[in-house]
Amino acid sequence: QKRVVISKTETELDEGKMVAFTATDPVNANLYYTYEYFPPYDNGNLQDVNPDSVPDPTAQSELLPAQPFRFTTAGTHVLKGIGIANGYSDNLITSVYEIKEVPAPFIEPVQNEDGTYMVSIQALEGEGASIQYTLDGTDPVRNGNGMLYTEPFPITEPGWTTVKAIAYKTGYVT
Repeated sequence: QKRVVISKTETELDEGKMVAFTATDPVNANLYYTYEYFPPYDNGNLQDVNPDSVPDPTAQSELLPAQPFRFTTAGTHVLKGIGIANGYSDNLITSVYEIKEVPAPFIEPVQNEDGTYMVSIQALEGEGASIQYTLDGTDPVRNGNGMLYTEPFPITEPGWTTVKAIAYKTGYVT
């Protein structure tokens, strides 16, 4: 007997990941799912995840929605789906997604010999992360207000300057 065929599509987002399950054979198969979430650094519960456990279409499962799932919270997301159709054997698909968070960058003012300051901004993790910063005290927004950090820069205005920065990377959350 043929098994229900389920295809999975994954897309990296600016913030997190998008996942879609689709029945491809037969296209009218019912897809049911269960979802579990584990916060970051709470891996103790991950040992309880059984990838072979089957969602029960009459109990804890829900009919799979037409729209894709968006995972935009740091932590571990476990998505299980089962395809059911008359004349086909059931098929189970399990996907585990670890969504990581890019930590806030480290801002370091360095005083030059002449008393002026240079500012260096370092991403603490996430090789390849981009950094956006502002000098007017407003919160920087990814691809929004502020400037893209590329190298240390001087502070030329007398008095106090408030430097704020965020680090970001495709597929991660900030």
